[in-house]
Amino acid sequence: MATPSADAHAGAGAAPEQALLRALRSRALRHLARREHSRAELRARLLLQLQAAQRRSEAQAAAAAAAATRAGTPSPPGQPVRRPADAANPAAPVDPGQWPALVDRLLDRLEQTGLLSDTRTAASVLRQQAARGGLRRIRQAMQAKGLDAALVAEAVEQARGSEFERAWALWQRRFGEPPPDARERARQMRFLAARGFEADTVRRVLRRAGDPQADDELG
Repeated sequence: MATPSADAHAGAGAAPEQALLRALRSRALRHLARREHSRAELRARLLLQLQAAQRRSEAQAAAAAAAATRAGTPSPPGQPVRRPADAANPAAPVDPGQWPALVDRLLDRLEQTGLLSDTRTAASVLRQQAARGGLRRIRQAMQAKGLDAALVAEAVEQARGSEFERAWALWQRRFGEPPPDARERARQMRFLAARGFEADTVRRVLRRAGDPQADDELG
C-alpha cells in the first residue's frame, strides 16, 4: 500500500505535467480557433513552441547569472539560478523527453472531443486549394500538413471531377483570349501548370480556347 509520503511525491511529480497540459491545451485551442489543423501539424507547432520557450528561459537564466556575477553576487554553490522566464514557461519543470508524450496525450483528447479532426482539415484544404489550383497543388498542400495518404488520395479524387472546369475558369479570369503565338501559348501553359494543373488538363483548356497547336507544348 502506498504511503502518504509516496502519494505526496507522486502528486508533486504530476503537478508540473498537469500545468503543462493546461498550457498546451490553451495554445492548441488558440491555433484551432484560427483555422483547422491536422494532428501532425498541430503536434509539430506545439513542440516547436515548447522548444522556443525553453531556449528563452535558458537565455534569461544565463543572462541573470552573468548579471549576478558582474555585480559580485554569484549564486551559492548548489543553488539553482532563478529563471525569470519560468513563470511564462510551464514546460520548465518537465523533462523535455516527456514533451512528445504529453503533447500526444493532449491531441488524443482533442480528437476524442471533436476539436481536432484530420478529416475536417482535409476538407478545408480541399476547399481552399481547389479555388486556386489543380490536383498537384491540392496534393502538395495536404501532404505538407502531414495528412494520411488515404485522406489525401480521397480528396484528390474528389477534386478530379471538376479539374478541367476549374482550370478553364482560371484561364478565363487570367487571359480570356487564345494565345496569338508560340511565346504566349507557352506563357499561358506555364501559368496553369504552376498552379498545379496536370499537363492534359492544360492542353484541353487551350484547345477549348481555340488554340489548335496546344498539343505541341508540355510534351
